[in-house]
Amino acid sequence: MVILIDKEVIDFTIEAETTVGEVVDELKQFLSQHQRRVSEIVIDDAPTASTDESWKQKNLEEVGSLNIHTMQVEEASTEKPSLSIQHLSTIVEYLDLYVRAAEQEENSALRDLASEFEHVSPALPELVGVNLPLDDPSALHTMTEKFLAAGEPERPELKHHFVAFLKQLKLLAEARLREHERPIEETVSSRELMRMLLPKLSDVSVLLQAGKDAEAMQHVAHFTELAAKLLRLIPRISADIDTEGLHEFAVSYHSVLGELMKAFGSHDSVLIGDLLEYEITPYSEELIRRLDSLSAPDNN
Repeated sequence: MVILIDKEVIDFTIEAETTVGEVVDELKQFLSQHQRRVSEIVIDDAPTASTDESWKQKNLEEVGSLNIHTMQVEEASTEKPSLSIQHLSTIVEYLDLYVRAAEQEENSALRDLASEFEHVSPALPELVGVNLPLDDPSALHTMTEKFLAAGEPERPELKHHFVAFLKQLKLLAEARLREHERPIEETVSSRELMRMLLPKLSDVSVLLQAGKDAEAMQHVAHFTELAAKLLRLIPRISADIDTEGLHEFAVSYHSVLGELMKAFGSHDSVLIGDLLEYEITPYSEELIRRLDSLSAPDNN
């Protein structure tokens, strides 16, 4: 039997192993030492079905080739992670595998993925903020075990929320990856979205006066996320814009956004209205003006 890792033939000595599953288990241990994990298994040019694990019992004498496709697993670090393109690509791929395993209720795959969460968890607080329960490296593992242990009738509803949560994480990671890969394009599209949303900030005070706090908060949260994204993109496009006084401006704008969120937390509608009218709106208009020199690259 020929054994390949990422289409490269390797020298693997068969000892006591008699089935494909036993060989794959040995290869997993080898890969983990090199910060890689199995993403797909191909037997005799046929990918194994994620919902069928009968291939594990297949006798080695019946197999001509075993091709293991892998993905990189980032090592945990005590330092604040740098969300590089490679790092984000790894997180996206990891979360994609997690979503598929949850949708298909693959218990073994879910436990394997949960056990590796600690390798990507250092990056997630920076990726998604502090509103999701991901500070504890075991958080996703705990959520996974709760899902696997659930019985009827609560399991379908729990599965729905679990899959939705994983998909949300994946979307966030994909969005950050686009910021790294296409910073100018992302800046231009976000700038135009801010230009469109800015006049609607005046609706927030009206909503608060009408007692529609949740709707008002949704407006503000959407806008502040957009502003934070643009501020985050500035270092990546600094070579293409006028940067005079930009750092000080960005720090001040970020501070005002923080004041706005605190005002919402204390339900101070008067302060919210003042901040939106006299701080957020002028800062946002200035940010748009500073970014108006940018145009999306021509991909034709």
